[in-house]
Amino acid sequence: MERTPKERLYWLLKLYENKEIEAETFCDEFHLTYNHDLDEELTETERVLFREIATVAARFSPFEEDHQKYPGLYFTTEDVERVVMKKALIDILLDPYSTEAEKDDAAIDLGEHFEDEETIAVLLKVSNQDDIGEMVAASCGESLAYIWLRKLEINYDQLLLLKEAALHEALSLIKAHRYDWFAEYERRLFCRREFENSDAQKGRQEG
Repeated sequence: MERTPKERLYWLLKLYENKEIEAETFCDEFHLTYNHDLDEELTETERVLFREIATVAARFSPFEEDHQKYPGLYFTTEDVERVVMKKALIDILLDPYSTEAEKDDAAIDLGEHFEDEETIAVLLKVSNQDDIGEMVAASCGESLAYIWLRKLEINYDQLLLLKEAALHEALSLIKAHRYDWFAEYERRLFCRREFENSDAQKGRQEG
């Protein structure tokens, strides 16, 4: 069966997830396909995740002496498994055919194991989808709060984008663990509402 380069990347990921190929073979084939053969349109999420996997694949070494001689230069099998797992979890979360339970588990696992900007962006996106279930939205909000708490850094602009179940779960955790963050959120929310009310009143006067 002839596969396009993009199809081949997904095929390689599936083989590796199912433990049908070793990390070295996966990395060699993924690196070659992504860097030399791929000429198809990718979604923004695919572009970011495939590039991340390809970076790890290009600098993978199965040899312990490489890691001892050049610490931090080469990636390990654990690094490969980590980026492949992230891609798999995000795929589940974005797949319209995944069940609510599968999406919920994926949202929780992403919050437990990852804290990069792409993970945060996907959790935000899914939490605000109109057709997403309340359980999944809540888990997305919970995972975002766990990420911020773990990093000891919160993004108020992102927090203000959350709504309903996602916002409720995020604020519950934040209020319990960092009340100063919660107080600052309330202050910013109040200022935003005051600005919106002032803007609306000005519009009515001009009209």
